[in-house]
Amino acid sequence: MESLITEDMCAESTNWKDVHAPRKCGNTHAFSKFSSCLDEVMHGASLDFPDEQTGSVEWTCHVSMVHVDGPHVANLDDAHVMVPSGSYLVYANDQGHVWVYRHNFRDEAERDFAAQDKAYGEWLDQDESEV
Repeated sequence: MESLITEDMCAESTNWKDVHAPRKCGNTHAFSKFSSCLDEVMHGASLDFPDEQTGSVEWTCHVSMVHVDGPHVANLDDAHVMVPSGSYLVYANDQGHVWVYRHNFRDEAERDFAAQDKAYGEWLDQDESEV
């Protein structure tokens, strides 16, 4: 199943991922751009330790892939978050929304990432040909 995201999905990410209400992790009086504490942890990991990156918020989304080889506990300011092993695709759009997909198998994540990278490359080629 192809997991390419569309521009509409990025623009409406809170509606698209309506299974999660805006989460309150840490500061219980403010809403966050993350739908879970795990999303917040994986976003940080995607900024600091990405295995691969593609896309741009000018396209539809920035996409990072992060592989976690074994389960571990990550510490946020006031929360301990269990991070299961797996391969994660972390999406961010130009509105600051972040969402995460976890794959149990690395090759599944790599296929999804490659599809995103291909779509982004095609967009870049199209954008350059219009100049």
